[in-house]
Amino acid sequence: MYLQEKGIITNKAKKINTGYSTTSLIMGSQALYDYVDMRSQVQMRPCMYTNSAQKIQACGPFLSVNTAIGVDLSGNVWADFIDPLRYYGGVGGQPDFVRALSHKRYGTPVIAMKSLTNKGESKIVPACPSGITLTATAYDGVVIVTEYGIADLRDLPTGFKGLAIASISHPDHREQLLKTIFNDPRMTKPKGFSLDKIPPGVTLYKGKVSI
Repeated sequence: MYLQEKGIITNKAKKINTGYSTTSLIMGSQALYDYVDMRSQVQMRPCMYTNSAQKIQACGPFLSVNTAIGVDLSGNVWADFIDPLRYYGGVGGQPDFVRALSHKRYGTPVIAMKSLTNKGESKIVPACPSGITLTATAYDGVVIVTEYGIADLRDLPTGFKGLAIASISHPDHREQLLKTIFNDPRMTKPKGFSLDKIPPGVTLYKGKVSI
């Protein structure tokens, strides 16, 4: 709503649905409901349309942005369960958009999240909790973003993924995560492995971070 009001989003360059935004869910303030009421620039479609891989790829290059409850050092992502006994919410369209953008020519699937929970626990952990479902697996090429940087896991070999993900974790937990990679014989170390180097695929954020 805000971006359309400022003329930033016009939808004029879209390859399909040119001139209007499509969505399967509108939820927010009364101001939002008043804005979209009878507005032709915003049109509702069923999930089978908005989440269709064919439609997503037709809009390429497409940038999808989802969030997550946690990510592990292998690149597994989960967004519906906190642990096997605590259900947070549905997966939404995350799996649909991640897999529709599996090839770079179609766009980029971003998983953007804070590095810490409200309790100060790291959302980046060595391994996903046992018994939960995944919304993106280690074999899905995603780009993880926290307030500390970007870890582009696409095209990275297994040994580099953990290093990339640990590098954008919260500084309070980063050293321990890196040590986990260094000490765990099950985690493949790339040639030239070093804890003091920025690994491939990582862009660190240099600005001031507010928590």
